[in-house]
Amino acid sequence: MTLVPCALPPGTPRPLQCQQGVSVVSMLAALAVIGILAAITVPTYANYTRRVYISDGLELAMPAKAAASEYYELNKGKPNPPLQVIDLGQEEIIQYNMPQEVGTWTGKGVQSVRLAGAMVVVVYDTRVDPRGQMNYYLVLKPSATGGSTVWSCLSGSAAESALIDANYAMPYGQGMPSSLASSVCRPS
Repeated sequence: MTLVPCALPPGTPRPLQCQQGVSVVSMLAALAVIGILAAITVPTYANYTRRVYISDGLELAMPAKAAASEYYELNKGKPNPPLQVIDLGQEEIIQYNMPQEVGTWTGKGVQSVRLAGAMVVVVYDTRVDPRGQMNYYLVLKPSATGGSTVWSCLSGSAAESALIDANYAMPYGQGMPSSLASSVCRPS
């Protein structure tokens, strides 16, 4: 006996049994489509939210950039803060200066915004790391061009080198990998 739909044209004799509801096969097909879509969209959404956190950090750095610009204009040509050398008898430890935390500029995904002399360091929390384990940071570095201050955004080893060259070091985390960094922060 074959199942036929219950809605028949007028005047057609009604069969004894008609199909009602949805078959198991059609349910499984719908679940397979939903599963495939979820497998594609969930990682894409995670990348999108990471990019939003990174952009948020760059926006939160704007007031710190204004303060750092003033510092840069006042201290052009002056040496970086000296390294602190700690004498422990037979060995010496060179201690780099710590970037100072400025204000309470935090956001979702942004742990802190810090000043390192004329540079601004944006420290992100572990939400930005795809594995959720590492704190990353970006360094915004000023330079003088034609009488105005131009900012460059550094990521990865360039960010770490810029801090070390200026006698600063971050006690935790590392420069954000270029693959995660905003397009303006990737090396050209």
